[in-house]
Amino acid sequence: MRITSHLIRVKDDIEIWSRIYEHILEDIFQTQSDIAQNVVEALGMTLEPPHRKKFAEKATENLDAYQAYLRGRWHTRRPHFSVEDWQKAIDNFSTAVSLDSRFALAYAELARAHARMYYLRHDVSEKRLRLADEAAGMAVRLNPASADVHLALGYYHLWAYRDRQGALREWTAAEKVIPNNVDILLSRADMYEPMGRWDEAIQVLNRAIEISPKDSEIPSRLALFHWWTRKYDEAEIYADRAITLGPDETWPYLYKTFIHWSREGMDAASRAFLSAAPMSRDHEWYIWSWFYQYTGEGLFQEALDLLESAPVEWVRHKLIAYPKSLMAAFIYRCQGEEEKARQSFEHSVRMLRSALEEYPDDPRYHSALGMALAGSGNKSEGIKEGRKAVELLPLSVDHAYGIAYVSDLAVTYILAGEPEAALRQLEILLREPTWFSPAFLQGDIRHASLSGHPGYQALLDKYRRAYE
Repeated sequence: MRITSHLIRVKDDIEIWSRIYEHILEDIFQTQSDIAQNVVEALGMTLEPPHRKKFAEKATENLDAYQAYLRGRWHTRRPHFSVEDWQKAIDNFSTAVSLDSRFALAYAELARAHARMYYLRHDVSEKRLRLADEAAGMAVRLNPASADVHLALGYYHLWAYRDRQGALREWTAAEKVIPNNVDILLSRADMYEPMGRWDEAIQVLNRAIEISPKDSEIPSRLALFHWWTRKYDEAEIYADRAITLGPDETWPYLYKTFIHWSREGMDAASRAFLSAAPMSRDHEWYIWSWFYQYTGEGLFQEALDLLESAPVEWVRHKLIAYPKSLMAAFIYRCQGEEEKARQSFEHSVRMLRSALEEYPDDPRYHSALGMALAGSGNKSEGIKEGRKAVELLPLSVDHAYGIAYVSDLAVTYILAGEPEAALRQLEILLREPTWFSPAFLQGDIRHASLSGHPGYQALLDKYRRAYE
């Protein structure tokens, strides 16, 4: 096996060191250690004992297990909303630990991947949580001192249990051994996100992009956080940079689309951005994104065709769980087809009640049920369900996810004929750092019946001026 290594100064692409290594494949771990040591020497650095020890560490002696681990890691660095990638990561990490039952780092990454599936609500079962717990326990028993194990287990604490202190404890331990590590900086941003500490998240990502300027994930995340803080021009710059670095990634294109929605609304330009996204029809955000695009432009038949052609009955991702019939009900309501709207709302109620029997504490279903009940005429129970969703995941616990249920509660109040209560919720959306803006709200057909309300127009005008 021949490996040609190059050390490139990223700010000007100047090569400052290179070397060719020839080893047999079974010596790959020693080769990695040799390359790392030679890079340190080329940089004129002296490592402290803990860092020298890390170079000598071998995560596993089993090459096949290591290859499976690396494949899993590759999938975890793909767009973080893709259930397909996280499932492939789980499959590969599971293969790694089956080949080497003492592979602590693979167990830690397996715990992280199971926790991610739970956090993104692709699977909120007790079984999924137990699998994460078991893998985390094995990692700790096998190598409790490993910095990489600490790093992965920090995510396990954050994603499986929303335990910020536990996550911070793990990441602090990792940082003592591997300071200025990009993954640790990204982990801090992940912790700041649910706390709503956007400026601090941006600060650590700015440090990360200096260290790793060609990693497309970092400008993609910067696009997200600048979008949420309504710095739309900066957000678009980062989205474009992420597209340049990762032209086959979906999320930079989606961010560019969503940024335009918040700044300009849904129009032909945002439709072009969305069309450019490399996103299959079974992507978990496909239907939601195109539904908002079509309905925001007033293309109601296209939106209904989209729902009709989808081979699923639910539109689900980390923020929402809507029956297709619920989404169709809002279109029928805008078109003045009250009977079709009522039937669709009632069908949605039945689906959502059934789902809540299996997932009684999932705010997504309570939030959607609140709208469906209010739309079908059961106003008081609808408001009760909408409020329950907000109570299950308040902004104080998770600002990034909880804001979706404030939005749905506003819609529930609209459907219940309580516009003043709806306006109070909408003001939260506009006051807090979120993706909501006057342009976005005006493009959301769920608010259509407020269009002539003087308080609604005054609210939009107030925040248009505030954002100038």
